[in-house]
Amino acid sequence: MFGGRQERVLAIDGDVIYNMPSENSRSFFDSPKTTTIKVDAVVSIEIRSPSVLKLVYRKERDHKVYELETQTPEEAEDIVQRVSRLMTKSASG
Repeated sequence: MFGGRQERVLAIDGDVIYNMPSENSRSFFDSPKTTTIKVDAVVSIEIRSPSVLKLVYRKERDHKVYELETQTPEEAEDIVQRVSRLMTKSASG
């Protein structure tokens, strides 16, 4: 049985978040697709455990959820802070 974990890269560029496959983990079972998420589609982002964050965003009529594990708790906190700031900026203007 295979676990659902895949090494991915989360990149933030302006008001867009990219969830991309890592160059290090290209196997047959890894998805080669990049998911593009506009910040104004993000419903919530929160830390679930010290190094795991949960990102919820709207996709068409449904909500999509990503649980992302970071290498350190500080990295998770940094991502949550950055996306939260972008969400606030997007909502105000």
